[in-house]
Amino acid sequence: MDHDQNHDSDTEDLTPEGEEPTFDFDELAEEMPGETPLDGVEEPDAAGELANLREQVADLDGRLKRTAADYQNYVRRSAREVLSAREQGKAELVRALITSLDHLDRAVAVDAASTTAAEVQRGVSSTIEELGKAMAAAGVTKLTPAPGDEFDPNIHEALMHTPAEGVESGKVAATLMPGYLVGEVPVRPAQVSVAQ
Repeated sequence: MDHDQNHDSDTEDLTPEGEEPTFDFDELAEEMPGETPLDGVEEPDAAGELANLREQVADLDGRLKRTAADYQNYVRRSAREVLSAREQGKAELVRALITSLDHLDRAVAVDAASTTAAEVQRGVSSTIEELGKAMAAAGVTKLTPAPGDEFDPNIHEALMHTPAEGVESGKVAATLMPGYLVGEVPVRPAQVSVAQ
């Protein structure tokens, strides 16, 4: 049996083929006894709802602007604090170096005719020691690799290859100029000769 012929006459679709069915809800409501489905349902107050939404948008906009302003203030404050910390670090280093500079100024002002080379050497040694302490306090480490130490290209700079008795090839033969680290960051690599 064909599917279309199987409908009861009560439910038969009378809409011409290709057209959408149309309903007259007002007519339908008049035909229905008692309450219609929309009875007792209040229509939304469009103006009130719009005012409520505008208020919410204004509140969110205000919060967003306050958050953006707080973030900008945080960025500015952080930049000032970083700059201040750098300046403080520089001031501490200079304070530590001032004594050594004072000793060097006095050494230059000494009358060369009345001072022996041994006295000058003692003064310079004392100044070097003070500078070393000041640099250590600032987190600076002096690198002086010993003969036979492993060559590390991260903290050593090979200036030459040289034969070195008792030192394995590829290892440090001698330190020509010390290197320096600030924390783990190389300021200057130790300049070395490498054994052949």
